[in-house]
Amino acid sequence: MVDPRRGDADTFDAEDLHGDPSTTLADESGDTDARAGAVDDATDGPADPPADAHGGHAAGEEDALDTARERIEELDLAGSGADYDRRRDAVLKMYEHLRERPGERVSKSDFRDLLDGTDVGYGGGFASLWANWVKGSGDRPNALDTLPGVELRGDDYVFEVDS
Repeated sequence: MVDPRRGDADTFDAEDLHGDPSTTLADESGDTDARAGAVDDATDGPADPPADAHGGHAAGEEDALDTARERIEELDLAGSGADYDRRRDAVLKMYEHLRERPGERVSKSDFRDLLDGTDVGYGGGFASLWANWVKGSGDRPNALDTLPGVELRGDDYVFEVDS
């Protein structure tokens, strides 16, 4: 039904739309200005990008891992399918470990500890991965020291940051 005091049911006057200011929540709590400021702040410009676990270096880290993954693929090392993927991922995990410790010497036993219990795509576990993918011999390349920034020093590996 149409209220005769209002006229058409679809039209409202200003008092109907705004209500009594003494009964609004904003006026009771006194936070109208704070909320208005928050809205203004939120719409002033582009939002800050969300922070991630790697900080500002996440994109660079992903690029480095992509490059490492491509280099490993170019080596044409033994394996195929899921086994090959596990072997590649194990070498990439070693590479990440090195990148997190620039300038530090990392030994075979450090890598063994890192991958302990990880399925590395060989029935013989870490020792087989090391012998077949990491320890280069003859015509078989060393998958780890061919990666960007990795140097073999004696029996240890070091990640050197470009100066």
